[in-house]
Amino acid sequence: MHRRGIHCFFCSFIFAVLPFFTLQAQSLDTTGTQWSPYLEWHLNNPTFTGNPFDLTANVEFTHDASGEIRSTPMFYNGDSTWSFRFTATHTGTWHITTSSNDPELNGKTGIIQITANMNQQMHGFLKNFNNKWGWQGTEDAFVPQLAMANDLKTYNEHPQKIDNDIAEFIDKHGFSGLHLDVVGGHWFDITKSDETVDPAATDPDFAAFETLENVITAVHAAGGMTHIWAWGDSSRLQTPNTLQGGINGAVDQRLQRYIAARLGPLPGWTMGYGYDLYEWVSESQLQVWHDFMQAEFGWRHFLGARAAGPQSGVDHAEWDDWNLPFGYAAYEHHKPDYSVYKSALRANTAKPVMSEDRFRIREEGNTKDYNETETRRGLWNSTMAGGVANIWGNLLPSNNPPSKPYIKKYWIKTYDRFFHQYNRFLPEMEIDSLASSELVLRKADSHFIVYAEDTDSITIDLSTMIGAQKVIAVDTQKPYSEVDLGTLTTTNQILTLSNTSDWAVAIGEFDVTGDVVAPALSKITVTSLTPTSVQIAWQTDENADSQLDYGTTQAFGTTTPLQTTLVTNHTVELHGLMANTQYFFEIHSTDEDGNEFISSLQ
Repeated sequence: MHRRGIHCFFCSFIFAVLPFFTLQAQSLDTTGTQWSPYLEWHLNNPTFTGNPFDLTANVEFTHDASGEIRSTPMFYNGDSTWSFRFTATHTGTWHITTSSNDPELNGKTGIIQITANMNQQMHGFLKNFNNKWGWQGTEDAFVPQLAMANDLKTYNEHPQKIDNDIAEFIDKHGFSGLHLDVVGGHWFDITKSDETVDPAATDPDFAAFETLENVITAVHAAGGMTHIWAWGDSSRLQTPNTLQGGINGAVDQRLQRYIAARLGPLPGWTMGYGYDLYEWVSESQLQVWHDFMQAEFGWRHFLGARAAGPQSGVDHAEWDDWNLPFGYAAYEHHKPDYSVYKSALRANTAKPVMSEDRFRIREEGNTKDYNETETRRGLWNSTMAGGVANIWGNLLPSNNPPSKPYIKKYWIKTYDRFFHQYNRFLPEMEIDSLASSELVLRKADSHFIVYAEDTDSITIDLSTMIGAQKVIAVDTQKPYSEVDLGTLTTTNQILTLSNTSDWAVAIGEFDVTGDVVAPALSKITVTSLTPTSVQIAWQTDENADSQLDYGTTQAFGTTTPLQTTLVTNHTVELHGLMANTQYFFEIHSTDEDGNEFISSLQ
């Protein structure tokens, strides 16, 4: 069962020990754990002359029991040092052999002993179940719902923002990862004021890669994925066209090799080539990029390139050839509905799909922008269609222009808990094509998910279901709470619900264990202490922690320190407020099993 509360503990632990296990000695023998943290070795080579980024050296890892072989390049790490990395896909014994025309890096051998990861919920690399996204290790299917993150330069200058954004957008909101906007010129110089590419650039920037690695590993440890846009568009000068040799030329492929060597052994990331690609790169150039990178990788990663449409309508046939070479199919949808998502998946039965425009809440009169209700429904519709990934906006200042924040972040959290934390999006699920008005996913005749909007009843034919099954309902417009509807028999059913809303219903025995009920909150009181301070108190029906978001707008802007002591009577004091000013706040209380209650806006 996927629980980010569990992952968050390991996030803090693993991020604290970066850059993970390293070995700076000629003996390569070591030990490690499956999936995470990755292992790293350093070899000194003081005699090499020339551009160190062009030295070719490879490392082969062979697994004793299975015979599986992983081969990865070394990368230059500064100060006459070449490094290489490894993430184990199996427990047991692995043998290391290095090869290079450079004698200092050739013929090194070693043995690695890999044991199981103590975190049983630790994901491995991304994978696909036909056209569903998934994780190795846990073998879970999921739908990447990604939040637009700060840019790479911001994370380099303010590394604490990595953990802050994970806490805000993955833990609190419930997104399944972060989207890193255009890297562009920052591949070569992270100190540049923007992502424009300097035609004189030649070598990768160590600091840029260290920052990117920190983001990828921290997000992965928190149970999420990172999606990277390598380049931007030509009008903003964010492309490799102006590099010496142009696209796939000497400088560009030097960078590609470096990405494969440094990032290839790290699980938990995908890469899109950029956007508005039809303006500046050909299909053949994109295929060369994809094939070169995959040949250099020792582990499979999903690489893609966003097609220019369809911006409206359901016909995806025009883009079949475009998406054919890539690991995932990518489209520039504008406000896709259920039918668009479903059509995209039907056009790609063997690879996962991403709707790779960025869906934002802005006031620019742009017809492709969303409001908060459309965002919530987009999460559910993209999943009920079979699982299309999306990129969603937020208020981070590096997104220019920024989009508005999600006032009702618990809408996103409710979606995440229903599908991902409680493992209800199963690899074997398919659309029930016989369903009428409701949207239905089913795993054969044993598990059903039903979703319907603006209704107080749901009709579903369960005549083929294998025996009576348990059923629960969740109001998607409220903080997560399960309504027990009892047991349904094998017949046509009409489920009567308590109120008109957008409802999700789960029928069958899903792999939900332990406590899945969030604390119930009551008796909220606000007491003035001074003209500039207040005390906010509330009660929960079980022991839980205490935290508030507050501010002078509905976007809040300030979060109180987490009170980790689990109690039923909660008090938080706010000081330094402005007198005679209206404030908004939102209460967070999480029990020991990671079930979080988020209050409505107060």
